[in-house]
Amino acid sequence: MALRSLVRGSVAYSIGNLLPRVGNFLLLPIYVRFLSPADFGSIALVTSVSSLLAIGFRLGLDGSLMRLHFTDVDPRRQDRLLTTVATVTTVAAAIGAVLTAWLSWLFFAQLFAGLEFWPFGAFAVAIAFAMTFIYLPATLFRAREQPIPFLTFTAGQFGVTAAVTLLLVVTLHAGAVGALVGQLAGGLAVLVVSVVLVWRAGGLVLDRRLAAEALQFGLPLVPHGISGWVLSVSDRWLLSFLLPLSAALARAQIGVYSLGYQLAYVVDLGAQSINAAWVPFFYRYGSTEQGPAIHREMLTVVTAAFAAVIASLSLNANLVVAIIARPPFAEAARVVPIVGLAFLAHIVYIWMVTVVFHARRTAVLPLISGASGAVNVGVNLVLIPRFGIEGAAWATLASFTSIAVLTLWYAYRVYPVTIDWMRMAVLLAGTAGAAVYAVAAGGGLSAGRILLDLGLSALFAIVALAIARSPALSLRTLTREASRSLAQAPAGG
Repeated sequence: MALRSLVRGSVAYSIGNLLPRVGNFLLLPIYVRFLSPADFGSIALVTSVSSLLAIGFRLGLDGSLMRLHFTDVDPRRQDRLLTTVATVTTVAAAIGAVLTAWLSWLFFAQLFAGLEFWPFGAFAVAIAFAMTFIYLPATLFRAREQPIPFLTFTAGQFGVTAAVTLLLVVTLHAGAVGALVGQLAGGLAVLVVSVVLVWRAGGLVLDRRLAAEALQFGLPLVPHGISGWVLSVSDRWLLSFLLPLSAALARAQIGVYSLGYQLAYVVDLGAQSINAAWVPFFYRYGSTEQGPAIHREMLTVVTAAFAAVIASLSLNANLVVAIIARPPFAEAARVVPIVGLAFLAHIVYIWMVTVVFHARRTAVLPLISGASGAVNVGVNLVLIPRFGIEGAAWATLASFTSIAVLTLWYAYRVYPVTIDWMRMAVLLAGTAGAAVYAVAAGGGLSAGRILLDLGLSALFAIVALAIARSPALSLRTLTREASRSLAQAPAGG
């Protein structure tokens, strides 16, 4: 894949990855118009449960499918890998869904006061089962470097989810349940596409050697994925337990926090979308002489781009929330700058962990993510009772910074990492300064404040663009050199 292909793929993958999430972002005004903060909080809690279950159901095989796809160029063996991981996933998800449905029936109402197993617990399990299989088409299209099928797949999933959600929430006024039915409909669409792809590849067939190899690579990623869930999602649970409020008021605060978190999360989704094209690109060029330099320049370019976006979002959070949400959600703007800064640290982590995957040294990742998850829980326990949703935001920043630093430390030990520290320091410090200013300035939507914040956003973007220019030009040259090196390498070398 040439650099131009990386750019084209990044655009397509960005649209494909962002479409369902941006779609949810575009649906936010609908949610906050037809749902109360408590209903929005209920959806956030159910979604957090389903995302945790899906991690366990997958057994880390989403990571295995991508990495092992590149170990054999024979299409027949690649199909065999697909059918094998699909078979293992189907068995694991079916058993897991039955067990968790039974446990949810017994304990769901005790875990989440005011939310009964029917319908909320049942939807959590059903959505988790359906969405478990999303990695099959998504990973396959990425591994085959097919951004257009990937885009079509994600667009179809979003279309189904959005259509059902709008029908039930807006037309039929079905509330939180209607939104969850929309998510389940999107999951069932994913399941249909997965079945078709696996059927074309040969159906549910088990190759024991491939299954063992995939599980050996993937199972260490399960605690890593759970730790990632703790980092990203567990704060909703902790807010429900630790806020000194009634169950209904606590869910309303969770809804407000979730809105602010989702506004900042759009930035992280953009980074993950570019990373979807970057991973196969780096797997191809990472072992060349130019690999470390390519990684360094790409990290700088990506950090510059998203630092500008995060700074702008932080500076204009009050305006954005005022435009899309009703007054009961206004407090969401308080968490956007803090969580946005956390996602900048997470972007650094994403680029560092790619190095670890390339080196096939994943065994330490659960320890790193587990330690960072412990930081998240510990800081939440201390700060939520005192500072409420802002405490949860600061815990997110602390834990994402922790996982970025620890993964950077480990990446240095498994790969010849080089970093442009001068440019990175300027970008990180500038973004932190914008976030501190936004938090200290607080609310307010006077014309002068709006103009000042927009002007600061534009200035930051210009500076970030100037910082990224030289690394971007260097990246193009390095990629050409690496392509020539690969072309000249002996077959099988």
